[in-house]
Amino acid sequence: MKKLFTRDNLLTVLLIITHLLILFKIQFIAWPEMFSYPYLLNNGYVLYTDIINPYPPLLPYFLLFYFQLFGLSLVALKFITFLIIVLVDLLLVFTVRKIFNQNLALLSLGVFVLLQPVLEGNGLWFDLFITPFLLVSLYLLNQ
Repeated sequence: MKKLFTRDNLLTVLLIITHLLILFKIQFIAWPEMFSYPYLLNNGYVLYTDIINPYPPLLPYFLLFYFQLFGLSLVALKFITFLIIVLVDLLLVFTVRKIFNQNLALLSLGVFVLLQPVLEGNGLWFDLFITPFLLVSLYLLNQ
């Protein structure tokens, strides 16, 4: 039976907590599209017909469903953004561990923790939402 509290798992948790602390300290960016698309969809507008949307339709419909459950608010958007970022952190570790090794997985997570807030920012955008699907696809491709 594998141990749950190994050094590598504790380092992974520490890096994820560090990532969240960095994100809490920098300003959150609430892109208008993350509110306007779900709001318009909720009021009967149709993507690609009534609303010009240059992106894949999964995120607006996901946010429509999510905001119907938790309300259209900045706190709800912030929560789902941080949840997706933590999911990306975990999937990055699992995927790199599967393809390469544990040391490279921790290194890749450390680089991602340092560069994601700088390069991508602290907000939900379409590329952040697509990242978990890409990591799961890469993980499954290397089965």
